[in-house]
Amino acid sequence: MRLTNIFVPLTILLFTGCSDVIVPDISDDQVQLVAPSNGLSTNIQLQKFLWEHLKDAEEYNLRIVSPSFDSTVTVFLDSSISGNQIDLILPNGSYEWNIIALNSAYSSACCQTFRLNIQNDSSANLSNQTILLSTPSDQFNTNDPTVNFEWLPLSGAETYLLQVGTPDFSTLSLEKDLNTSSYAFTLPNDGQYSWRVRAMNESSLTMTAWQQRSFVLDRTAPVAPELEFPANSDTIKLDAQDPDLYWNSSLDIHVDTVFIYNNSQRDILLLQIATSLRELNLDGTVIDQTSSFEDYYWEVISVDKAGNVSVKSPLRRFYLQ
Repeated sequence: MRLTNIFVPLTILLFTGCSDVIVPDISDDQVQLVAPSNGLSTNIQLQKFLWEHLKDAEEYNLRIVSPSFDSTVTVFLDSSISGNQIDLILPNGSYEWNIIALNSAYSSACCQTFRLNIQNDSSANLSNQTILLSTPSDQFNTNDPTVNFEWLPLSGAETYLLQVGTPDFSTLSLEKDLNTSSYAFTLPNDGQYSWRVRAMNESSLTMTAWQQRSFVLDRTAPVAPELEFPANSDTIKLDAQDPDLYWNSSLDIHVDTVFIYNNSQRDILLLQIATSLRELNLDGTVIDQTSSFEDYYWEVISVDKAGNVSVKSPLRRFYLQ
């Protein structure tokens, strides 16, 4: 009887496990390219590469070569992408590009190929070109006052103008003419900033439109979290409430980390979990599964969006029933 009770659940478990690993076969499917259109010849360096989603694909491998796949001199890009589009700035030249879809077991058939030609000389009109900013990302938060500003170069650009200032640029912390596509600058104060770049060509007396992003410099550590439940030395029963632990932390917190120890000296770290929920269920954790200690001690540390770390909350004891 005991063997029968064990055998049946195992059979069900193994059958379920096999069904879970079935991956759709996409090897006969092909990704349909959308843009840039096949054979496009343009002086616009910023191009949006777009293709149709393929059902059951998990990611796509985009390949761009110059001048062609049959006579490749340069592999401009060979990279996996999770979505179905990407913006890229290409130097002058002739290109071919294609896409292969992938999932955990299969790759799609190869493949539709499109041609693209980019031509833009040093006297080109930059008024129809676009700067593509790289870093920092928009709405970036940092606690490092030295920020490296980067953007992708345009072949028709002779210089770039970089400005960093207040969100509306009414006050500038930096205004710099550059012949490179990056510049590191140390900001004077914490606060909200915007930065923008435009490319200029003196030969044609033209320039691109501004491209801008915003970011925050914050070097102030958040306040320590306030533990709410359970109260110090309370006894809790894991199946009697949900959540088992909860606390308050600042609104700009990115993540809180909960630490649970075996004693007030923190000799053994029993559990460490990061969460943004300001609460934690202990069901199914090592605390629930072992329950080998009479009492437990917990504390929380907060990290804000800029990476500043708070001091620890007061250490609290709780008993587990």
